[in-house]
Amino acid sequence: GPIPSEVGKLGDVDFLYLNENLLTGQIPDELSGLLDADELFLFGNQLTGTIPSDFGGLADLARLYIHDNSLSGEIPSSLSQLKRLQRLYLQDNAIQGTIPSQLGGIISLERIQLQNNKLTGTVPTELGGFLGLAVLKLEGNDLSGEMPKEICALRDIGPIDDLEILEADCAANNATDGIGMNCTCCSFCW
Repeated sequence: GPIPSEVGKLGDVDFLYLNENLLTGQIPDELSGLLDADELFLFGNQLTGTIPSDFGGLADLARLYIHDNSLSGEIPSSLSQLKRLQRLYLQDNAIQGTIPSQLGGIISLERIQLQNNKLTGTVPTELGGFLGLAVLKLEGNDLSGEMPKEICALRDIGPIDDLEILEADCAANNATDGIGMNCTCCSFCW
C-alpha cells in the first residue's frame, strides 16, 4: 500500500527506514515535515510519481536513498539546499531531464548514484566541486559530451580523498551507435 501521509507528522524522527516494503503510490509531500531526519530510506519499493521538491527543506538530511523504485520527473534543484547531504542514491528509476548544476553546491556529498535512469544532456562542471566525492555513477542514461575536467581532476587529489569510482556510458564502448560520453578518466566505461 501507500506511505501514509501521517508519517510526516512524526516530528522527532532521526531515521526513517521504509525500504523494501512493497510500498506503492507517490512519496507524500508531508514527509518533508520530518525536519530532524538524518536518513530517509525509501528504496526497493514500487513508488511512482516525482521526488517532492519540498525535500530541499530537510536541513539535517545526510542520506537520501530512494533508488529502485519507478520514480519519474526531474531531479529537483531544491535538493541543493541539503547542505549536510553525504549520499544521494536515485539510481534505477525513470528520472528524466538534466542533472541540476545546483547539486554542485552540496560540498558534503561523498556518493552520487544516478545510474539507470533517463537523464539527458551533459554532466555539469559544478559537480567537480566535491572534494570528498568517492563515487559518481552515471551509466545507463542518455548523457553526452565530455566528462568535465573538473570531475576528472578529483581522480588525482590524493591517496585518501580520490574519486575512486567514476562510471559512465562511454561513446568509445558504443561504437555502433556512438551513444555515450567521452570519458578519459572513468574508472569503468559501460
